[in-house]
Amino acid sequence: MPRIQVLMRREGWIINHKKTYRIYCEEELNLRRKRARRRVAAMHRESRSTVEAPHEAWGMDFVSDELFNGRRIRPLNVVDR
Repeated sequence: MPRIQVLMRREGWIINHKKTYRIYCEEELNLRRKRARRRVAAMHRESRSTVEAPHEAWGMDFVSDELFNGRRIRPLNVVDR
């Protein structure tokens, strides 16, 4: 709702934010949300190369688990693809 308040103040309307919220709820209005920006890294991503021999490509991932006494462990899994 702060965005609506800013837009209304720019137009010259001095109105309480609670009243603005109530009016928008009654009229069932929606403002368009700002579109999320994609990360730059996603634009420069290369396609995967084919693996022809062992030890050419590796996959890594952290896994989390909890022991019987409540302690958490986070091992790193490394897989040869």
